[in-house]
Amino acid sequence: MAISPTREATRVSRDAAGIAALIAWFSAHEVIRVVLEASGGYDREVTAGLQAASFEVAQLNPRRVRRFAEAKGRLAKNDTADARTIAQFTAVMVEDVPPQRRRDLDALAEVLTYRRQLKEWSTDCTSQLEHLRDPAWRKKIEQKKAGLERELKQVDQKLADMVAKHDDWNTLARRLRTIPGVGPVVSATLIALLPELGALSRRAIASLVGAVRRRQRQLPGRTPYLGRPPVCA
Repeated sequence: MAISPTREATRVSRDAAGIAALIAWFSAHEVIRVVLEASGGYDREVTAGLQAASFEVAQLNPRRVRRFAEAKGRLAKNDTADARTIAQFTAVMVEDVPPQRRRDLDALAEVLTYRRQLKEWSTDCTSQLEHLRDPAWRKKIEQKKAGLERELKQVDQKLADMVAKHDDWNTLARRLRTIPGVGPVVSATLIALLPELGALSRRAIASLVGAVRRRQRQLPGRTPYLGRPPVCA
C-alpha cells in the first residue's frame, strides 16, 4: 500500500492481523479514501475490513491503472511501484465517492463464476469430441460432459433458489425477464454484476455496460479456489 502525495508505502499480510495493521497505518496518516485493484476475490476481506472501519473504498480495473502508468512513463512492475501508481491514480482520476460494496451479492457472483466455468469445461469436451476417434476415449469424454451438464442444471436451480429467497432480487429478476432474451441466468448475472440497476437512469446504466463486461471477464478462473483445469484433457 502507498499514500499519495507523500509516496509512503507499507506491506502487510492478507489476514486479520494484516488488515488491522493496515487500518492503523491509514488512520495514523489520516487517509480517507482507499483504492484497490480488482483481483477476482482476493481483495474481498481487505475491502470489507476497510469499509467497516469507515474508509471510502473503491476498486479499479487493473488495465486502467496500467495505462495510467504507461502514460506517466512508468514501466517498472513491482509491488511498491504498483502501489504508488494506484495512489497517484486515485488522487488524480478518482473524484466521486465510491459506493459501498454489496457484500450480499458475493455468494451469487461466486455461483455465477462456477456456472461459467462449467460451461467452459463442457465446451472443452465438445471440442475434443470433434477430433477424437477412439471409442474408449469418446465414451470417457461423453460421460464427463454428461456429468458437467447435470451439475450445470443443479447450479441453475441453486441460482433460482438464491434469487427467490431475496424479495428485492426476485422482484428485479421478474422485471428483467419481461425483456425478450433475458432468462433466469442473465437476470441473475445482471443482479450480481450491476447492482446499480433500479437506482440510476437508463442513460447512466448504459454508460456502465462496459464496466459490467470488464467485471464478467474478471470472474472466470481468478478466484482462490477455482480455476480452469483441463477437465476433459
